Amino acid sequence: MAIVKSEEINLRDNESSLSTAQVSQLNQFEHEVWKKSCRNSSYLCPEIHYNTLAREWSCKWSEDDQKKSLTDLQRVLDEVALPALRKVRGVLGVQRIVCRENKEFKVICKM
Repeated sequence: MAIVKSEEINLRDNESSLSTAQVSQLNQFEHEVWKKSCRNSSYLCPEIHYNTLAREWSCKWSEDDQKKSLTDLQRVLDEVALPALRKVRGVLGVQRIVCRENKEFKVICKM
């Protein structure tokens, strides 16, 4: 992620010179920017800036019983974990990763 500094122009200071359509477009633009902007960003160290954290759950599965453990992990994710995570404030997304080589099943919650 690159951080670019630019000169800010505050259109709200000169709002009386804008047409009704321009004010409406400005309101829509500000609404969209607010949804996409970083609300909580920080630095881990001077060189590392972040705006999203993640939690990772990692499980191992086996080839036994036609990969029943893998099937069970997916079922638990779909039926238990995802419905519960939808209710957690601050969760931005959930990603599932299955590694065939290491036989890992990972769930990453973006916060």
